Amino acid sequence: MQVALVDLLRSFNIFPSGVVAHSSGEIAAGYCAGFLSRESAWKLAYYRGAMVAPLMRSKQNTGTKDFGTMMSVGLSEANAQAYLNELKKDFGYAAVVVACMNSPKNVTLSGNEIQINYLKARLDNEGIFARKLQVPAAYHSPQMNEVAAEYLACIQELEPGRLPPGAPVTIMISSITGERATPGELCNPEYWAKNMVSPVRFSQALSKLCTQSTKDQKGGIDGSHGNTVQVHDLLEVGPHSTLQGAVRDILKEVGKDKKTTYNSILVRNNSALQTTMEVAGQLHCTGYPLDVAKVNSRGIGDFKSSVVLTDLPEYPFNHSQSYWHESRFSGTGYRFRKFPRLDLLGTPAWDWNPLEAKWRNIIKVSEVPWIEDHKV
Repeated sequence: MQVALVDLLRSFNIFPSGVVAHSSGEIAAGYCAGFLSRESAWKLAYYRGAMVAPLMRSKQNTGTKDFGTMMSVGLSEANAQAYLNELKKDFGYAAVVVACMNSPKNVTLSGNEIQINYLKARLDNEGIFARKLQVPAAYHSPQMNEVAAEYLACIQELEPGRLPPGAPVTIMISSITGERATPGELCNPEYWAKNMVSPVRFSQALSKLCTQSTKDQKGGIDGSHGNTVQVHDLLEVGPHSTLQGAVRDILKEVGKDKKTTYNSILVRNNSALQTTMEVAGQLHCTGYPLDVAKVNSRGIGDFKSSVVLTDLPEYPFNHSQSYWHESRFSGTGYRFRKFPRLDLLGTPAWDWNPLEAKWRNIIKVSEVPWIEDHKV
């Protein structure tokens, strides 16, 4: 679905300057950046689910809680780790890890369900946000090592992608390393095996994308060698605005919450048509060069068939009263002045009084080049 949404946005002429993603969302992000082909993205997503399916069935068949699960917790990474250290003392071992650093104030824990339930009860008693996720496997934990090797064997021969002609170069910040990713890195199957078992550093990746400086940017004529981008608007591409809270906390942490907007192309329980059109409208009003005709079309390739309604009833406009307002610098005294601008005096002031003559002038070397030699 994310790949399809990327293609839809491309048809609107909406292309990102940079992408970051959370967990398996990196598959669609790699496709969006042009690092992976569409078929390779599908391949990665399919086998990722196929490898985890046996773990899910095993848990459902046995009904045991020895299998893994995940839980979102309203703690920083350091504070969450302190609870895990105490968990080790209580059980003699810790089968739970910090799987995702979602924001400075939120992490996702992953591991043994019995220990997850134990932690949840303790956090609830202390008034700390803790919500179990509806997932039957412990992603980004040692449990994934059981299927990582088989997953790696199934995803060989990944193909690089290609951006449409005229599309801007897109950079990608990896949520595995927190650093900029390369096309060669994403075409390496080992990267995606690491994606399944490694912690997700989403907070670090988004912070880096939003706080890059252009001081050291070096780009060619087409900008293909640029190392940094300036991000002003964030658009989440997925089934829901899942990361809205995390994004808000991250932007506030780096001081970009007042300068960066956030939108989600889809929102749960809302019309997908409405949310998509709202995103397109907001980007258009911001100044992005999207194709409005295609946004308003009724289907793929159907935008040329749109017709204009010419039989609407005429509207009786009332022109008896004028609401024209002019500033003091563009009043009738300026627009209907009798004399042109003079280099030395400029133009008569807007409130011209012959008994107290005043002129307004802005001297520019570009307009009066000879003044460049007159320096005091």
